Amino acid sequence: AAPAAAVAEPVLEDDAPRSTTSTFNARDMGISEEEANALRGAGVSDSDIRQVQALREVAEQAADEEALLRLIAVAVLPNRGLIQQNNTKSDSLPAITGASDAVTANSGQDFVTSGSAYAFDRCYIWKGAVPAGQLPAQALANIQGRADNLAKLGKPEVFLTPMKEDGKSLLVMLLDSDLPSKEVEGWQWAAFVLLSILTLFACNATSFAVVPALTKAAAMNDPNSDEVINMVTIALQQLLPCTGAIMATVTAMETGRRAAAAKYNVNLSPPFLLPAWPLASVGSLGAVSRRLGPVPSKESEVAMALGGVLPGLLVSCACIAAGLALGPESGSPISINYQILPLALKFILKPLLGVASMTDTSDPFADAVAIAFPANALLVGGTCGLIITCLNLLPIGRLDGGVLARASLGSLAGPLGFLALLILVAGSW
Repeated sequence: AAPAAAVAEPVLEDDAPRSTTSTFNARDMGISEEEANALRGAGVSDSDIRQVQALREVAEQAADEEALLRLIAVAVLPNRGLIQQNNTKSDSLPAITGASDAVTANSGQDFVTSGSAYAFDRCYIWKGAVPAGQLPAQALANIQGRADNLAKLGKPEVFLTPMKEDGKSLLVMLLDSDLPSKEVEGWQWAAFVLLSILTLFACNATSFAVVPALTKAAAMNDPNSDEVINMVTIALQQLLPCTGAIMATVTAMETGRRAAAAKYNVNLSPPFLLPAWPLASVGSLGAVSRRLGPVPSKESEVAMALGGVLPGLLVSCACIAAGLALGPESGSPISINYQILPLALKFILKPLLGVASMTDTSDPFADAVAIAFPANALLVGGTCGLIITCLNLLPIGRLDGGVLARASLGSLAGPLGFLALLILVAGSW
């Protein structure tokens, strides 16, 4: 086959590409004559139309079409020079035959191809699967090493992305210079600082930490009295460990995610903390990080999701255990708002909380008055952290739970996510 620079349409690895000046048949490309004529009228060549159709075909086979298109967009667009600042690049991929040999070498122990290979101008895509018993990360590392040995005019990068067909994957090879920018922009750092400050204030005002009504009443009558000032000071001091426990949980989640991302060479933006403000809640909804580069494989995406969930569970449960072991501090005005706890946590924590500070009713579920129990601030913060982590575990969208659900359940993840969303909405009323 001809080198990549001469190929403008998908070809079989052992076939010669069709001439870009050959007669174009719109029906062969899966589009109507009207569409083809409209494209020609806009100055699009027949070879470019074939390339767009090939892009459509390969995207339809990917489990996550959006992620694949983001990955290869610059490499396959005929007018990529218009969106690149530097249009003087002379790098190119190795010839398709050599690249295919690198993929299928090692007796097919790393990747078994099936069907045709899509050879775009600066991007190759193979359909196939990693053989059973071989770790995808190891297979990808082996192929990357062989691709590096072929590199002469540029650095090729390889990625695995799952197909809609279970057990199948798309192996993508493109040039490092065509990957999305990995630079962190100034506005991202500014957003990080601003959201961090707002999150600290929101965590310090979480509705799960209750200050006795006496303090509020006294403050309204005589806000400058020594008693009120002393009680407010004590309350703020006691809330600091609560805020610390919430932030420790969020920090642990983000640290674990970044450690997993670093293992697979995935660059992330600064974490954008999500303050749950002005709504009364757990103080924070975690953090969002933007990927500055593609995820090389399904395995790496799962590792990043687990890297966020497991540390969050560990830290929040440790704070809860420490808060229960230490117990309420003497003279502390802080209590945990039992009435708004999730049902499961009510059953788990109720035997460990002692006597309620606002009611002596034996059946707390039937009490119309908000119930609170004296508690160590670490217990309150750890409980908020556990709720944050569990929300992130919901099998919805791009939450960590959604990533894990798609990886383990495949097509069943969609209905499960819809059910989880209904339960979440119903439970919020």
